[in-house]
Amino acid sequence: MRAASDTQSQHHLLQLGDGIEQSYGNDLVRIPDKMIVPWIDMDSSINQLLELTFAQLQQNIQYVEYMMSHVLLALKNETIHYLNDFVLEQLPGNKITYYSFDSDPEDIYQPDFFNTFNISGFPPHQLNLKKGIPIILLRTINRNLGLCNGTRLICKATHRHIIEAELVFGPQAGIRVFIPRFTLQSSTDSGLSFVLQRKQFPVQQLLLWLLTRHKLYVALSRSISSQNTKASVQRGKLENQPGIDTKNIVYKEDLRLCGSHV
Repeated sequence: MRAASDTQSQHHLLQLGDGIEQSYGNDLVRIPDKMIVPWIDMDSSINQLLELTFAQLQQNIQYVEYMMSHVLLALKNETIHYLNDFVLEQLPGNKITYYSFDSDPEDIYQPDFFNTFNISGFPPHQLNLKKGIPIILLRTINRNLGLCNGTRLICKATHRHIIEAELVFGPQAGIRVFIPRFTLQSSTDSGLSFVLQRKQFPVQQLLLWLLTRHKLYVALSRSISSQNTKASVQRGKLENQPGIDTKNIVYKEDLRLCGSHV
């Protein structure tokens, strides 16, 4: 939750959420200058964000609280996979890669064809991990242990057939668990014209989070304070306009419907 003392940012956040922040055509709004990291190119800009977000990373990677309280946000699933691996390479330790076994029930296509698909909510074909990084569980395994879809953990060790991880939140915090491979099947709303079966560890790196619906309000509300929030926007410069802008998507009809039921 945003700090109560950051009243100026609270006001800005509410304006964004209600869709009444000053816009510059096509729902573009200005991002405060103090949040901006200038866009140079993908690698350079991400390196700058990484240095600002994960300050003194080498010294702090072993601390669970540090790793779980620092995160980058992105809008597209393919961007998440690319940037997770990019950030992972900057971390100390040995990387281990787990490859999935992909198929389809009809046995129509070759496995190499399925390896190229990265579906939201599905582990990647090439899962790269290091000891000490945050991971997120993509399927419910054991509710009694708190191993549910969306559970956040810290990767403690990697083995050939299991991943050893530690729960970090809730009454089970600190408990070590062992996660095996599962055969997962794509749903009918995955956008695929076939059913994809993937045998893989049901986890994903959590160095970056995926934002749905491109909501600027959601991204900024994840932060405790505007002083701790940085943003880099590709193609965010408008002609003859100062500052950096980005699209602010607000479903105003939904807000009106909610207001009519209050």
